[in-house]
Amino acid sequence: MLDQLTKLIREYKDDDTLEVNEKMTLSGDLGLSSLDFIQLGTLIEEDLHIRFSDRDIKDIRTVGDVVRIIERLKN
Repeated sequence: MLDQLTKLIREYKDDDTLEVNEKMTLSGDLGLSSLDFIQLGTLIEEDLHIRFSDRDIKDIRTVGDVVRIIERLKN
């Protein structure tokens, strides 16, 4: 799942060389603003055919958090 998410983050950031790992924070390490976070979330939802709840979104801080939520939603 991390590979798929990395692909989407790279696509959103328009940076094919961006290194992504589960410990990275979305705002600090990846430099995502609130608007970026919403737009990336929409991209993830569309690509993976999932739907984040408000509760899911408020618990997301790191790439690993996103991976865990996606894995839960896909099962």
